[in-house]
Amino acid sequence: MKKQSRVAGVLRAGLVISLSASMATWMPVQYAQAAAVAAEGSAAGTSDVADAAAGTSEAEGADATSEAGGNASADEANGAAASGASAEASGSKADSSAAGTGDAASAEAAAGGAAAAKASPALAPAAPAPAAPTADSAATGPTVTGNITVDGSDADWGGVPAQATTTTTNGIDSWKVARDASGNVYLLAQGTAQNQWYSNYQWTNVGIVRDGSTVNNPQLANLQWNGGSFASVNEANGTTAGPFTAEALIPASMLTGSDAISFLGTTVSLADIPVLDGNDYVAPDEPATYDGITVDGKFKDWKYVTKTDVKNPNPDQPNALSQVAMVFDGDVYIYIKEGQGGSAAGAGTHANGKYSIISDLGRENVFQLNQDGTVSGIAGAEAKHVGSEWEIRIPRESLNYYSESLSFGLYQSEPFVKDVTDLQGKPSNTGTFQGITYDGNYDDWNSYPVTTISYATAGTQDKNEDASAALHADGSTLYMYAETTMQAHIAEQRQQGTAFTQAITIDLTGKASSTQDIDVNGENDLSPRIIAVDENGNIDWNPDLANQPDGTTREYAIVETHGTYDTNSMTNIDNAAFQEMGGVLGHVMITANGDKCQAEYKIDLENVAKMHNYYRSQHGKAADDSPDNYQFISARFGRLGDQIVTTTGASTGPWLGLGLSGIAVAGGLLANSRRAKRKKDLPASETTCR
Repeated sequence: MKKQSRVAGVLRAGLVISLSASMATWMPVQYAQAAAVAAEGSAAGTSDVADAAAGTSEAEGADATSEAGGNASADEANGAAASGASAEASGSKADSSAAGTGDAASAEAAAGGAAAAKASPALAPAAPAPAAPTADSAATGPTVTGNITVDGSDADWGGVPAQATTTTTNGIDSWKVARDASGNVYLLAQGTAQNQWYSNYQWTNVGIVRDGSTVNNPQLANLQWNGGSFASVNEANGTTAGPFTAEALIPASMLTGSDAISFLGTTVSLADIPVLDGNDYVAPDEPATYDGITVDGKFKDWKYVTKTDVKNPNPDQPNALSQVAMVFDGDVYIYIKEGQGGSAAGAGTHANGKYSIISDLGRENVFQLNQDGTVSGIAGAEAKHVGSEWEIRIPRESLNYYSESLSFGLYQSEPFVKDVTDLQGKPSNTGTFQGITYDGNYDDWNSYPVTTISYATAGTQDKNEDASAALHADGSTLYMYAETTMQAHIAEQRQQGTAFTQAITIDLTGKASSTQDIDVNGENDLSPRIIAVDENGNIDWNPDLANQPDGTTREYAIVETHGTYDTNSMTNIDNAAFQEMGGVLGHVMITANGDKCQAEYKIDLENVAKMHNYYRSQHGKAADDSPDNYQFISARFGRLGDQIVTTTGASTGPWLGLGLSGIAVAGGLLANSRRAKRKKDLPASETTCR
């Protein structure tokens, strides 16, 4: 009798749950169990058809079944069950009947089963069947804070403890489970997806265990078709791995109070599942404002940092960038979010992932994001790349010179984020500009603005910017500075001696611009040519510039490339004709090192004006030039790049240099003063290279 009553109980359980065709993997098993039990009941020769009919009416909500009477064989009962299962699989209206809609067809089928039962008088009445499976209306268990919404986010799960995991399935390596006051069970599953297309986790089975046996084993995603719900979020981007979160709700109608949930090798009884109190969870240690950045790949500490929406300038990869942010907090922290399927490691006009931190002095720290999630180009820099998000730290000690603020963007592009100051209020790493001393030490240029010069453009394969330069006019003296950390330029200077000595032009008229070349005619400008002068004033018109050893400084003198010098007679700087043509116009010191080459120039504008007046008189023009006319000076270092560096005024102090694109002009540099025809290379001064 007990076994026959179990048939009715199982049938009721099957009819209460509304199924889709996708559940056929587990539902036929249930009915197979019912059929087996029914066969046993038939052998015992007992059945309470009235009770079975009443149970069917209770499960289906159909009045017709309550009218059935008499006895029915277990085989007939099993046939009715099989008929119901078939109707479910084929998408018939048995679903609505199970929900209590009183579907006429189901009622008729139930009545037919009862009529068949009347023809079997040998069966005795059966014991009452158990109630259809349903969770307790008032869930019991430890109470936790939470009010969970199934949306693919774990934000509302903070108050729920994690469950033990003895195995991993479909990438899921951690899980939580909770229950609300109505008996619904919520399940959270998390892990790592190796790419944005991965979704196997949604087909992971969750077991419903009853009396030690798994009676239901639905897949997470299929719960949404059975009175429950499911949602997931995969944060991987392209082929970059990222976390995924899957949430599911198992409705109370699928459960009884004595059931248990089995997942990832752990079984938890409903009585032990934490019960949500209905209040929103708020993390007790979560700061309400910005509280510093830790590069850990979690990104939660960026919540209170303003993000800037950006677009990648390369139309072929528009999704490479989506948002950026920057924090200067002792060290520099950078946040980058990629667009769907994009890669920040391929951003930029040349798709090379080159970025730059630019100081208010024009100094740059160029770095590259790599496809493996690392950063290169700056000592001590670190990065984390998870899904579509990057966070990068640049150590303060690796920053190039700045006065107060820093900006960030793609290399050789307009910065995304501008003028960010240090939250810790630490002083500048340069000090205050105190003027320039021509001595080959270069430290006094650290706090002076420079302009980036690029020969390779933003598509450079080098890890550093090409070069930078600056002009500073002080009275009748023009100081110029140039440096390079690009290995190609360093090799040229060390081996050939030409990076800082050729293709330099200086315009003194204010005509040079991004679209107009510097006028090279010897009357209004200066095209330096390098010569060497020994301690006695003897001139070497073609000094050997090549093969400068590391750690040494060379000095040369400067004359005009286009000057009509009689090199046969002008063998000493005291030559009268040489002096009439302006004499020595300036000097340059060049220091070579393996990681940087630097040069500083000192130009005597009085002598330059004297040279201009000589050539003007030779062409029948007024010889009226003077340093007072040089109110806008610009220069191009053609071997380093095409950009023009400018300064305004020849007698009022420092001015900010501006980089403008232009066309390189052929020219030459020359040098070595009377003070220094260096017969041998001098050791470089002790300076900090940046």
